[in-house]
Amino acid sequence: MTTSISLIGVVGSVAGLTAVAAFNSWTSRINQFFFFSRTVDAEFTAAAGARAITRRYLRGIQLGFGAALVLFSAMVLLTPASIYSSFMTALLAQCVCACAAFGKAHREAGEELAARGPMQAGSPGQGTAVAVSLLNPGAFTGPRMLMLALALVATALAWIVPMAMTGMRFNAFGDALSANHADFLSGLGLGMIAGSVLLFVQLRYFSRHRSPMARFTARGCVLLAWLAAVSTALSTFSVPFHYVITKELRMALLGVVLAVAVGRMVYGWTRAKLFPPPAVERNGDQFWRWGLFYYNPSDPTLFIQHRSGPGYTVNFANRMAWPLAALVLADFVFLMFIHLHR
Repeated sequence: MTTSISLIGVVGSVAGLTAVAAFNSWTSRINQFFFFSRTVDAEFTAAAGARAITRRYLRGIQLGFGAALVLFSAMVLLTPASIYSSFMTALLAQCVCACAAFGKAHREAGEELAARGPMQAGSPGQGTAVAVSLLNPGAFTGPRMLMLALALVATALAWIVPMAMTGMRFNAFGDALSANHADFLSGLGLGMIAGSVLLFVQLRYFSRHRSPMARFTARGCVLLAWLAAVSTALSTFSVPFHYVITKELRMALLGVVLAVAVGRMVYGWTRAKLFPPPAVERNGDQFWRWGLFYYNPSDPTLFIQHRSGPGYTVNFANRMAWPLAALVLADFVFLMFIHLHR
């Protein structure tokens, strides 16, 4: 059984590294949504210089994939590290290599576009500062805010109702949750509800959000909040109904959450042309460090749409960006810690 599990783990890890390499290779297409993340004309797309940059980028992705495989094999064969730890270490190394290749390609693309003359990328205000006001909340409508509020109410009731059914105080109820191995699901639910509300509020007040991507993200926040309510209810009602949350059940619910997240991510990437960033967020190459990190002290926006694909990134020149990034990382580490020690 152990040998079988180990073999499955190795095959799954190699498949995961391969999938990441395939995804990074796929994003090498040159248009305004992938790779260079500029609105480039067809002439530049077909130019020999652009094709050469793409080939070098793909070579960097392949080298990163090979290095990750070697690192994973060495850790599995030569160290006492688990397959999971070996995979995560190799995946981190692969991601670092991919980011380095992307940053190099971004710099080379900028040099190539500069050599072709101004405005070749087709973006209004290319290379100029972004100093504009935030837009009105066109994506965060009343019905979406109501659905998010109802998810908060449902999460609160998921605690109040079973506590009332059992007549337990909070501390005793928490001990009962732990005894039923339900603390991971309750922690997952609270983390997701906090994350969805926090993201919704921040995008509502600190982003330029009259865009299709903003509407897509707002719907995602509401969906995440309701998944949080389900996770919380599944954990808390284990006390009055006397059932134990097995590892298989925890993994099943976590799999659903991950499937929803991955499904929305894949949908966003495959339908990228449905989510064009605002014109003002396509300019100012000098504000994109290595093509990945936005740093512009003159821009009041905390969240902006990422130029390398659907989704958002933060303006690291904003003082709120760093504690926010630390909070998200701490929440992720906390959830992984509970999962690995249960």
